[in-house]
Amino acid sequence: MTRPSWRSDAIPLLVAYPNVKRVGASSLGLQVIESIGKDDPRYVVDRFYLPARGKSTQPVSEVYATPPRVFSLVGFSCAFEPDYFNVVEMLRLAGIPVLASDRAAAHARGEQIPVIIAGGIAISVNPLPLLPYMDFIFRYDAERSFKAFLDEFPRFMDPEVTLGAWWSSYKGPKTAIVPAFLLSEGRSLDDVLSGSACERENPPLDELAVPVVQDIPAIEDEDGDMPSLGNTFLLEVGRGCEQGCRFCLVGMHLRPPRFRSVSYIRQVLDKMAASGQEHEKVSLLGSNVSDHPDLAEVCLEILDNGFKLSIPSIKPTDEGGMVEIIQRANIKTITLAPETGSDRLRAAINKPFVNEDYERLARAFVTHDVGTIKVYLLYGLPTETEIDLDQTIEFLDRLRTIAETTGARIVASVNPFVPKLGTPFMFHAERYLGRNFKTFKRGFESFVDRVQKATHSRVGTTSPREARLQAALSLGGIELAPFLSGSGAGGKSIPERDMDAVFEAAIALKESGNVPVHIECLLPVPIAYLRSEWDRAIEGTKTPPCREDSCSACGARACPKHA
Repeated sequence: MTRPSWRSDAIPLLVAYPNVKRVGASSLGLQVIESIGKDDPRYVVDRFYLPARGKSTQPVSEVYATPPRVFSLVGFSCAFEPDYFNVVEMLRLAGIPVLASDRAAAHARGEQIPVIIAGGIAISVNPLPLLPYMDFIFRYDAERSFKAFLDEFPRFMDPEVTLGAWWSSYKGPKTAIVPAFLLSEGRSLDDVLSGSACERENPPLDELAVPVVQDIPAIEDEDGDMPSLGNTFLLEVGRGCEQGCRFCLVGMHLRPPRFRSVSYIRQVLDKMAASGQEHEKVSLLGSNVSDHPDLAEVCLEILDNGFKLSIPSIKPTDEGGMVEIIQRANIKTITLAPETGSDRLRAAINKPFVNEDYERLARAFVTHDVGTIKVYLLYGLPTETEIDLDQTIEFLDRLRTIAETTGARIVASVNPFVPKLGTPFMFHAERYLGRNFKTFKRGFESFVDRVQKATHSRVGTTSPREARLQAALSLGGIELAPFLSGSGAGGKSIPERDMDAVFEAAIALKESGNVPVHIECLLPVPIAYLRSEWDRAIEGTKTPPCREDSCSACGARACPKHA
């Protein structure tokens, strides 16, 4: 393959995904960053993934085969907390100083050193563990702020300009941008995470462009890996979720939910078709695609344009005849996310459906040619009892019986519940404490065995150890930063005592309600609301959904009702 010529007159921008190509090639966040960069003629843009295991050669970018250190700006898209380790590893492999303070010192010596930035839902929620490694962190909707950042960045190309001087004279909006580099100048966390870094805009989703030209990864790359979504066009139709499930990170942090209009989606499809790209399928993306008020119309628009359709999951209603649409789209596998088979426990997590709703929809699916129903379950939710687990097994037995009437099958995924910062269930960390973890792990493994027997199929899982690490990184602070480079733990792990300290702090916060300034900055709603939602969960009381005709008075930062 002939590589394009390097543009020596342009500012090199490297967009990086902290995992292997097979995972990152289908990241919409990466597509968005790349699209914004390519729209600015002053930049030349390339990609960088975590090198495959066993690769001993010096890592280079995807398109221009250029060492990452040559780039002036490197931006990471971080969707999952365990990938934080990979961020630091990728910097190390690239020969880029991993700490912002070391990069500042190298820049002062006249070395060409990239500015390192990051965004994505995980780091938006809690940037603290990665803070010392970053120069800037973009929180939540970064399309506008990143474009403005690129507008201003050429001024920093003057070797005499320091990052601090550049930021002081920055003319663009600083909303939801964390100037992490200030830590290396001796500023406190409360200074870094304050003011505009705590703010969040909530623009209509139609004002945030969907990348019309999306890179189509090869069907099989040189390592024999298959991209996750292959030849698919990624179409984000919504952000946030109206349900308000008490364990859900996006449901709390992306309030109020927003959806793209049918007219905008129609324009995107027209432009995509006119671009000459060879996409066969359109995959709908969003925190809860089923909440889209015009989902049926959106799906029909896609099918009428001759594309195949992919839907991540469906809530147990049949608004707009979605079951018939799924049949027309020839979708053979569909996902339900009941989380549990206990109606009592589902009320505690604030999910507004009961078992009968899911069973009714399962009957409709299998009589409309669906061959596989995937069921997402959580283990270890607050207030969960053995009775709840027994009821979940009985629920799966009923679903399997329904599926078998047409030869369909039930496939389950069981994951340990992970407490996330800024959710009502962030306080529920007892089971991850060292003294309780072995019991939790045994209980999880036993439940997975029971689910496997009930569904007569293999069960997909996340290991409790990985879930525990994810919980620590989601709830933890800057004290965890050294472990990301291996300097404090040796490998991709965090010592048990340090994780216990994180979990103990989360448990104590439930009682005190007193949060440091920098933690308050990261919370999407007041701590009082999170604690009240915890109390309602214990009582089994549901809270109204977050939508125009309903309000739980959560006090969300970005909600115009509370502005």
